[in-house]
Amino acid sequence: MDFLFFIGRAHELAFAELSSVVSARFPEAVLKKVTDTTILISGLTLEAVQALQAILGGTIKIVQVEELLGDVSADDLERSCAAILSRLSGEKKKISFGVAEIGRDTLPAVKLQTIKQILEESDIKARFVEGVRQGLGASVLVHQNVEECVIFRADKKIYVGFTVSVQNIDDWTKRDRMKPASDKKHGMLPPKVARMLVNLALPAESTGKRLLDPFCGTGTVVLEALMLGVEGIGSDLRVEAAGQTQKNAQWLQSAYQIETPFRAVTADATHVDEIILGGKVDAIACEGYLGQLTPRPGAVPNIFKGLEKLYLGAFKQWTKVLQPGSRIAIALPKITIKNTVYSLSPLVDRLSEHGYNTLLAPMIYDRPGAITQREIFVLEYKG
Repeated sequence: MDFLFFIGRAHELAFAELSSVVSARFPEAVLKKVTDTTILISGLTLEAVQALQAILGGTIKIVQVEELLGDVSADDLERSCAAILSRLSGEKKKISFGVAEIGRDTLPAVKLQTIKQILEESDIKARFVEGVRQGLGASVLVHQNVEECVIFRADKKIYVGFTVSVQNIDDWTKRDRMKPASDKKHGMLPPKVARMLVNLALPAESTGKRLLDPFCGTGTVVLEALMLGVEGIGSDLRVEAAGQTQKNAQWLQSAYQIETPFRAVTADATHVDEIILGGKVDAIACEGYLGQLTPRPGAVPNIFKGLEKLYLGAFKQWTKVLQPGSRIAIALPKITIKNTVYSLSPLVDRLSEHGYNTLLAPMIYDRPGAITQREIFVLEYKG
Protein backbone atom coordinates (compact mmCIF):
# COMPACT_ATOMS: atom_id res chain seq x y z
CA MET A 1 0.00 0.00 0.00
CA ASP A 2 0.97 3.63 -0.51
CA PHE A 3 0.69 6.25 2.22
CA LEU A 4 1.11 10.01 2.27
CA PHE A 5 2.82 11.36 5.39
CA PHE A 6 2.10 15.03 6.05
CA ILE A 7 4.83 16.57 8.20
CA GLY A 8 5.06 19.82 10.17
CA ARG A 9 6.45 23.30 9.72
CA ALA A 10 9.99 22.29 10.69
CA HIS A 11 9.95 20.07 7.61
CA GLU A 12 13.72 19.46 7.33
CA LEU A 13 13.81 18.11 10.87
CA ALA A 14 10.56 16.17 10.50
CA PHE A 15 11.72 14.57 7.25
CA ALA A 16 15.06 13.59 8.79
CA GLU A 17 13.20 11.95 11.68
CA LEU A 18 10.74 10.17 9.39
CA SER A 19 13.35 8.85 6.96
CA SER A 20 15.69 7.77 9.77
CA VAL A 21 13.01 5.86 11.70
CA VAL A 22 11.41 4.25 8.64
CA SER A 23 14.79 3.20 7.18
CA ALA A 24 15.88 1.69 10.49
CA ARG A 25 12.64 -0.13 11.30
CA PHE A 26 11.21 -0.91 7.85
CA PRO A 27 14.18 -1.17 5.43
CA GLU A 28 11.91 -2.57 2.69
CA ALA A 29 9.86 0.67 2.56
CA VAL A 30 10.45 3.20 -0.24
CA LEU A 31 10.27 6.94 0.50
CA LYS A 32 9.64 9.66 -2.06
CA LYS A 33 9.44 13.36 -1.22
CA VAL A 34 6.45 14.76 -3.14
CA THR A 35 6.67 18.24 -1.59
CA ASP A 36 8.67 19.66 1.32
CA THR A 37 5.87 18.69 3.70
CA THR A 38 4.43 15.58 2.00
CA ILE A 39 6.20 12.22 1.76
CA LEU A 40 4.92 9.20 -0.19
CA ILE A 41 5.92 5.88 1.39
CA SER A 42 5.33 2.49 -0.25
CA GLY A 43 5.72 -0.97 1.25
CA LEU A 44 4.21 -0.45 4.70
CA THR A 45 1.23 -2.16 6.30
CA LEU A 46 -1.57 -0.20 7.94
CA GLU A 47 -0.46 -1.56 11.32
CA ALA A 48 3.09 -0.30 10.74
CA VAL A 49 1.81 3.13 9.72
CA GLN A 50 -0.32 3.50 12.84
CA ALA A 51 2.62 2.40 14.99
CA LEU A 52 4.80 5.03 13.31
CA GLN A 53 2.28 7.77 14.11
CA ALA A 54 2.64 6.94 17.79
CA ILE A 55 6.44 7.09 17.55
CA LEU A 56 7.06 10.17 15.40
CA GLY A 57 7.06 13.75 16.64
CA GLY A 58 7.03 15.56 13.31
CA THR A 59 4.31 13.70 11.38
CA ILE A 60 0.90 15.38 11.59
CA LYS A 61 -1.33 13.11 9.50
CA ILE A 62 -1.07 9.89 7.47
CA VAL A 63 -3.33 9.14 4.50
CA GLN A 64 -3.85 5.82 2.74
CA VAL A 65 -3.80 6.39 -1.02
CA GLU A 66 -6.67 4.75 -2.90
CA GLU A 67 -6.40 6.40 -6.34
CA LEU A 68 -3.85 8.32 -8.38
CA LEU A 69 -5.58 10.52 -10.98
CA GLY A 70 -4.72 13.12 -13.56
CA ASP A 71 -5.91 16.70 -13.25
CA VAL A 72 -9.60 15.78 -13.20
CA SER A 73 -12.59 18.00 -12.42
CA ALA A 74 -14.24 18.61 -9.05
CA ASP A 75 -17.18 16.49 -10.26
CA ASP A 76 -14.86 13.51 -10.80
CA LEU A 77 -13.30 14.02 -7.38
CA GLU A 78 -16.71 14.08 -5.74
CA ARG A 79 -17.45 10.67 -7.24
CA SER A 80 -14.05 9.32 -6.15
CA CYS A 81 -14.59 10.53 -2.58
CA ALA A 82 -18.08 9.02 -2.53
CA ALA A 83 -16.71 5.65 -3.68
CA ILE A 84 -14.07 5.66 -0.94
CA LEU A 85 -16.53 6.72 1.74
CA SER A 86 -18.98 4.08 0.56
CA ARG A 87 -16.40 1.38 1.27
CA LEU A 88 -15.58 2.93 4.64
CA SER A 89 -19.25 2.95 5.66
CA GLY A 90 -19.14 -0.85 5.86
CA GLU A 91 -22.14 -2.98 6.70
CA LYS A 92 -23.78 -0.23 8.75
CA LYS A 93 -24.27 1.88 5.61
CA LYS A 94 -23.83 4.97 7.78
CA ILE A 95 -21.01 7.50 7.83
CA SER A 96 -19.97 10.96 9.03
CA PHE A 97 -17.33 12.50 6.82
CA GLY A 98 -15.25 15.52 5.97
CA VAL A 99 -13.04 16.35 3.00
CA ALA A 100 -9.51 17.79 2.85
CA GLU A 101 -8.30 19.45 -0.33
CA ILE A 102 -4.60 20.23 -0.42
CA GLY A 103 -2.86 21.86 -3.36
CA ARG A 104 -6.11 22.86 -5.13
CA ASP A 105 -6.51 26.34 -3.64
CA THR A 106 -7.09 28.06 -7.01
CA LEU A 107 -9.39 25.34 -8.39
CA PRO A 108 -13.13 24.80 -7.77
CA ALA A 109 -13.77 23.05 -4.46
CA VAL A 110 -15.61 19.76 -4.21
CA LYS A 111 -19.11 20.02 -2.74
CA LEU A 112 -19.82 18.07 0.44
CA GLN A 113 -23.54 18.17 -0.26
CA THR A 114 -23.00 16.49 -3.63
CA ILE A 115 -20.93 13.72 -2.03
CA LYS A 116 -23.69 13.23 0.54
CA GLN A 117 -26.28 12.94 -2.23
CA ILE A 118 -24.21 10.36 -4.13
CA LEU A 119 -23.87 8.29 -0.95
CA GLU A 120 -27.58 8.51 -0.16
CA GLU A 121 -28.41 7.33 -3.68
CA SER A 122 -26.60 4.14 -2.66
CA ASP A 123 -28.72 3.91 0.52
CA ILE A 124 -25.90 5.10 2.75
CA LYS A 125 -26.97 7.47 5.51
CA ALA A 126 -24.41 10.28 5.38
CA ARG A 127 -23.63 13.37 7.43
CA PHE A 128 -20.82 15.78 6.60
CA VAL A 129 -18.67 17.87 8.94
CA GLU A 130 -17.47 21.17 7.54
CA GLY A 131 -13.98 22.48 8.20
CA VAL A 132 -11.32 24.53 6.47
CA ARG A 133 -10.48 23.47 2.92
CA GLN A 134 -7.19 21.89 4.05
CA GLY A 135 -9.07 19.42 6.22
CA LEU A 136 -10.60 18.71 9.59
CA GLY A 137 -8.75 19.61 12.75
CA ALA A 138 -6.82 16.97 14.67
CA SER A 139 -9.15 17.32 17.64
CA VAL A 140 -12.20 16.48 15.48
CA LEU A 141 -10.48 13.45 13.95
CA VAL A 142 -9.30 12.20 17.35
CA HIS A 143 -12.52 12.72 19.31
CA GLN A 144 -15.30 12.30 16.77
CA ASN A 145 -16.25 9.29 14.69
CA VAL A 146 -15.57 11.04 11.39
CA GLU A 147 -13.90 9.72 8.25
CA GLU A 148 -11.84 12.18 6.22
CA CYS A 149 -11.47 11.83 2.46
CA VAL A 150 -8.24 13.53 1.34
CA ILE A 151 -7.54 15.04 -2.08
CA PHE A 152 -3.90 16.02 -2.58
CA ARG A 153 -2.69 17.67 -5.79
CA ALA A 154 1.00 17.96 -6.74
CA ASP A 155 2.80 18.02 -10.10
CA LYS A 156 -0.52 17.73 -12.00
CA LYS A 157 -1.28 14.47 -10.22
CA ILE A 158 -4.08 13.98 -7.72
CA TYR A 159 -3.84 11.48 -4.89
CA VAL A 160 -7.20 10.52 -3.39
CA GLY A 161 -7.42 8.57 -0.16
CA PHE A 162 -8.52 8.74 3.44
CA THR A 163 -6.92 9.62 6.76
CA VAL A 164 -5.81 6.56 8.72
CA SER A 165 -3.89 8.27 11.50
CA VAL A 166 -3.51 11.73 13.00
CA GLN A 167 -1.27 13.22 15.64
CA ASN A 168 -2.97 13.21 19.04
CA ILE A 169 -2.63 16.91 19.79
CA ASP A 170 -4.28 16.53 23.20
CA ASP A 171 -1.63 14.08 24.34
CA TRP A 172 1.23 16.34 23.21
CA THR A 173 -0.42 19.30 24.96
CA LYS A 174 -0.77 17.24 28.14
CA ARG A 175 2.97 16.63 28.34
CA ASP A 176 3.75 20.21 27.38
CA ARG A 177 1.46 22.00 29.81
CA MET A 178 0.45 19.61 32.59
CA LYS A 179 3.81 18.45 33.87
CA PRO A 180 4.28 19.82 37.39
CA ALA A 181 7.66 21.56 37.01
CA SER A 182 8.32 24.21 34.37
CA ASP A 183 10.89 26.93 33.74
CA LYS A 184 10.23 29.66 31.17
CA LYS A 185 13.93 30.51 30.98
CA HIS A 186 15.38 27.02 30.61
CA GLY A 187 12.59 24.60 29.66
CA MET A 188 11.16 25.88 26.38
CA LEU A 189 11.88 22.90 24.10
CA PRO A 190 8.53 21.61 22.74
CA PRO A 191 7.84 17.89 23.35
CA LYS A 192 7.44 17.24 19.60
CA VAL A 193 10.94 18.60 18.90
CA ALA A 194 12.32 16.63 21.85
CA ARG A 195 10.73 13.47 20.41
CA MET A 196 12.33 14.17 17.02
CA LEU A 197 15.75 14.51 18.68
CA VAL A 198 15.27 11.21 20.52
CA ASN A 199 14.25 9.46 17.29
CA LEU A 200 17.23 10.88 15.41
CA ALA A 201 19.53 9.59 18.15
CA LEU A 202 17.78 6.20 18.43
CA PRO A 203 15.89 5.57 15.15
CA ALA A 204 15.70 1.77 15.48
CA GLU A 205 13.63 -0.19 18.01
CA SER A 206 15.02 1.28 21.22
CA THR A 207 13.38 -0.46 24.20
CA GLY A 208 16.03 -1.15 26.82
CA LYS A 209 18.45 1.48 25.52
CA ARG A 210 19.89 4.30 27.65
CA LEU A 211 19.78 7.92 26.46
CA LEU A 212 21.47 10.93 28.06
CA ASP A 213 20.42 14.57 27.95
CA PRO A 214 23.39 16.43 29.46
CA PHE A 215 21.51 19.78 29.42
CA CYS A 216 18.22 18.38 30.71
CA GLY A 217 16.49 21.52 32.00
CA THR A 218 13.00 20.42 33.05
CA GLY A 219 13.44 16.99 31.46
CA THR A 220 11.47 17.29 28.21
CA VAL A 221 13.87 15.03 26.30
CA VAL A 222 13.96 12.54 29.18
CA LEU A 223 10.16 12.35 29.19
CA GLU A 224 9.97 11.68 25.46
CA ALA A 225 12.61 8.96 25.80
CA LEU A 226 10.55 7.32 28.53
CA MET A 227 7.48 7.41 26.28
CA LEU A 228 9.42 5.26 23.78
CA GLY A 229 10.57 2.74 26.39
CA VAL A 230 14.07 4.22 26.56
CA GLU A 231 15.78 4.73 29.91
CA GLY A 232 16.18 8.50 30.13
CA ILE A 233 19.06 10.07 32.03
CA GLY A 234 19.00 13.80 32.61
CA SER A 235 21.98 15.74 33.91
CA ASP A 236 22.35 19.46 34.37
CA LEU A 237 24.77 21.85 36.02
CA ARG A 238 21.87 23.41 37.91
CA VAL A 239 20.61 21.54 40.97
CA GLU A 240 17.07 22.85 40.46
CA ALA A 241 16.99 21.47 36.90
CA ALA A 242 17.82 17.94 38.07
CA GLY A 243 15.06 18.27 40.67
CA GLN A 244 12.55 19.44 38.05
CA THR A 245 13.46 16.53 35.77
CA GLN A 246 13.01 14.11 38.68
CA LYS A 247 9.58 15.56 39.49
CA ASN A 248 8.39 15.57 35.88
CA ALA A 249 9.59 12.03 35.16
CA GLN A 250 7.78 10.74 38.25
CA TRP A 251 4.62 12.52 37.08
CA LEU A 252 4.95 10.93 33.63
CA GLN A 253 5.35 7.44 35.07
CA SER A 254 2.17 7.92 37.08
CA ALA A 255 0.15 9.67 34.35
CA TYR A 256 0.99 7.09 31.66
CA GLN A 257 1.38 4.02 33.87
CA ILE A 258 4.88 3.24 32.62
CA GLU A 259 7.76 1.71 34.55
CA THR A 260 10.67 2.65 32.28
CA PRO A 261 13.53 3.71 34.60
CA PHE A 262 15.08 7.16 34.64
CA ARG A 263 17.84 9.00 36.41
CA ALA A 264 18.24 12.73 37.17
CA VAL A 265 21.63 13.98 38.37
CA THR A 266 23.52 17.22 38.89
CA ALA A 267 26.61 17.29 36.70
CA ASP A 268 28.53 19.56 34.34
CA ALA A 269 28.20 18.41 30.72
CA THR A 270 32.00 18.45 30.46
CA HIS A 271 32.42 16.14 33.46
CA VAL A 272 29.73 13.46 33.22
CA ASP A 273 31.19 9.97 33.66
CA GLU A 274 30.12 6.35 34.00
CA ILE A 275 29.93 6.57 37.79
CA ILE A 276 27.54 9.53 37.70
CA LEU A 277 25.44 7.97 34.93
CA GLY A 278 25.43 4.40 36.22
CA GLY A 279 27.23 3.06 33.16
CA LYS A 280 27.66 3.95 29.50
CA VAL A 281 24.80 5.28 27.37
CA ASP A 282 23.58 4.32 23.88
CA ALA A 283 22.75 7.84 22.67
CA ILE A 284 22.72 11.54 23.53
CA ALA A 285 19.86 13.88 22.60
CA CYS A 286 19.64 17.44 23.80
CA GLU A 287 19.13 21.10 23.21
CA GLY A 288 22.48 22.38 24.37
CA TYR A 289 23.19 25.58 26.24
CA LEU A 290 22.38 28.36 23.78
CA GLY A 291 23.85 31.33 25.59
CA GLN A 292 21.81 34.54 25.85
CA LEU A 293 18.79 34.27 23.55
CA THR A 294 18.72 38.06 22.95
CA PRO A 295 22.40 39.04 23.20
CA ARG A 296 23.89 42.47 22.46
CA PRO A 297 25.37 42.31 18.94
CA GLY A 298 28.82 43.32 20.15
CA ALA A 299 28.89 40.49 22.69
CA VAL A 300 28.12 37.70 20.22
CA PRO A 301 31.73 36.93 19.07
CA ASN A 302 32.88 36.39 22.66
CA ILE A 303 29.75 34.39 23.48
CA PHE A 304 30.52 31.96 20.65
CA LYS A 305 34.16 31.68 21.71
CA GLY A 306 32.94 30.60 25.14
CA LEU A 307 30.38 28.21 23.65
CA GLU A 308 33.01 26.63 21.40
CA LYS A 309 35.23 25.97 24.44
CA LEU A 310 32.27 24.48 26.35
CA TYR A 311 31.20 22.15 23.57
CA LEU A 312 34.69 21.00 22.66
CA GLY A 313 35.14 19.94 26.28
CA ALA A 314 31.73 18.25 26.30
CA PHE A 315 32.27 16.27 23.10
CA LYS A 316 35.67 15.10 24.35
CA GLN A 317 34.14 13.97 27.64
CA TRP A 318 31.20 12.21 25.98
CA THR A 319 33.59 9.79 24.25
CA LYS A 320 34.08 8.28 27.72
CA VAL A 321 30.39 7.50 28.26
CA LEU A 322 29.14 6.60 24.75
CA GLN A 323 29.03 3.11 23.33
CA PRO A 324 30.80 2.73 19.95
CA GLY A 325 28.28 3.41 17.18
CA SER A 326 26.17 5.69 19.39
CA ARG A 327 24.45 8.73 17.91
CA ILE A 328 24.18 12.29 19.16
CA ALA A 329 21.28 14.56 18.13
CA ILE A 330 22.00 18.04 19.41
CA ALA A 331 20.58 21.53 18.91
CA LEU A 332 23.26 24.24 18.97
CA PRO A 333 22.85 28.03 18.63
CA LYS A 334 23.20 30.02 15.41
CA ILE A 335 22.94 33.82 15.19
CA THR A 336 23.14 36.10 12.14
CA ILE A 337 24.04 39.77 12.73
CA LYS A 338 24.49 42.16 9.80
CA ASN A 339 25.14 39.31 7.36
CA THR A 340 27.73 37.75 9.68
CA VAL A 341 26.84 34.19 10.73
CA TYR A 342 27.91 32.88 14.12
CA SER A 343 27.63 29.10 14.29
CA LEU A 344 29.28 26.11 15.92
CA SER A 345 29.30 24.25 12.61
CA PRO A 346 33.10 24.76 12.20
CA LEU A 347 33.62 23.07 15.58
CA VAL A 348 31.40 20.14 14.56
CA ASP A 349 33.44 19.77 11.37
CA ARG A 350 36.58 19.30 13.50
CA LEU A 351 35.08 16.61 15.72
CA SER A 352 36.32 13.86 13.38
CA GLU A 353 39.60 14.26 15.28
CA HIS A 354 37.80 12.92 18.35
CA GLY A 355 36.03 9.98 16.71
CA TYR A 356 32.80 11.55 15.46
CA ASN A 357 31.16 11.41 12.02
CA THR A 358 28.48 13.89 10.93
CA LEU A 359 25.52 11.86 9.61
CA LEU A 360 23.18 14.65 8.49
CA ALA A 361 23.69 18.19 7.31
CA PRO A 362 22.67 20.73 9.97
CA MET A 363 18.95 21.50 10.09
CA ILE A 364 17.44 24.76 11.30
CA TYR A 365 14.70 24.87 13.91
CA ASP A 366 13.58 28.31 15.06
CA ARG A 367 10.68 30.24 16.44
CA PRO A 368 9.19 33.20 14.55
CA GLY A 369 11.02 36.41 15.44
CA ALA A 370 13.75 34.69 17.45
CA ILE A 371 17.29 36.08 17.25
CA THR A 372 18.89 32.76 18.19
CA GLN A 373 18.15 29.86 15.87
CA ARG A 374 18.73 26.18 16.67
CA GLU A 375 21.06 24.32 14.34
CA ILE A 376 20.48 20.59 14.75
CA PHE A 377 23.30 18.12 14.09
CA VAL A 378 23.24 14.32 14.07
CA LEU A 379 26.60 12.71 14.76
CA GLU A 380 27.88 9.18 15.23
CA TYR A 381 30.61 8.27 17.70
CA LYS A 382 32.78 5.67 15.99
CA GLY A 383 34.65 4.64 19.13
